[in-house]
Amino acid sequence: ATHLLNAALKVVVNKDIHQMGSNITVERMRFDFNMDRKLTPEEIKETEDLVNKWIDEDLPVTVKEMPKEEAVNSGAECRFIEKYPDIVTVYYIGDISKELCGGPHVKHTKEIGHFKIKKEEASSAGVRRIEATTGFAAYKNIKSLQEKYNKINSIIGSKSVTETIDKVNTTLNEKANLIAKNNELTSKLSVLEANEIIKNAAELKDFSLLVSYLKDSSREMMISILDILKQKINGKFLFVLIGQGSNGSYPIVISGSKDNGQNGNLILRGLNEKFGTSGGGRPDFVNGIIKSNDVNAITEEVKKLVK
Repeated sequence: ATHLLNAALKVVVNKDIHQMGSNITVERMRFDFNMDRKLTPEEIKETEDLVNKWIDEDLPVTVKEMPKEEAVNSGAECRFIEKYPDIVTVYYIGDISKELCGGPHVKHTKEIGHFKIKKEEASSAGVRRIEATTGFAAYKNIKSLQEKYNKINSIIGSKSVTETIDKVNTTLNEKANLIAKNNELTSKLSVLEANEIIKNAAELKDFSLLVSYLKDSSREMMISILDILKQKINGKFLFVLIGQGSNGSYPIVISGSKDNGQNGNLILRGLNEKFGTSGGGRPDFVNGIIKSNDVNAITEEVKKLVK
């Protein structure tokens, strides 16, 4: 099966693919090969189908012993050639594969039974790995997948593959519509919130300062409100927004115009001593956590920290 997989990858993916390592047990095989990207689902299916086609054709597996140099000159697949003795064993699978190998091997490909790829993943830089099963182990793998499929059908109440696909697509479309409606609602709420809190902006030095606690706002909504506030303020500004928290921790966002002379990171660090903070970002945009929602106390501290 390892030889057939190697040959199939050359046909389906790239003729320059070579084995980079393998590990074979009774239950499964692991095959490493040179590749700088993951295989597509279509390539995995086509490779698996081709191996099973060759298995079903019951191709003969023949063996010849010959000098190592002769084997190399004949075009036999021979990675790690330095590990082989002077006289080597070459295995032929019909006209599909010709490889040096130590064995053991089946006499005909139909003895393999069935071939099932379980997963394909990165092994190391420039090397991919396929894990697959054969024979009864492959049957057990297929049976396990069937049981999972039946469980999915039971959960969503479908009786066929087509019905399952239709219901999943319907659910995904409904989810997309709900997300779109939620985004629209969030945008409207952000405008309302921004219009309300901007009334509390105060002039400090040569810029507008606004510190606000938005008790029902997530971090995403806070950022949305920030974008609206920026459009409503003429001139320099510094916004400090605190959002909906849990267990005594609250999201905090500090944003300022780049010409206001303030550094959001320094302000967040300055708040740490009295309130407990963490986070960071650019001087004009900082994301973090604060252990207080006392907007009055935080406002007074921010006023002390600004340059």
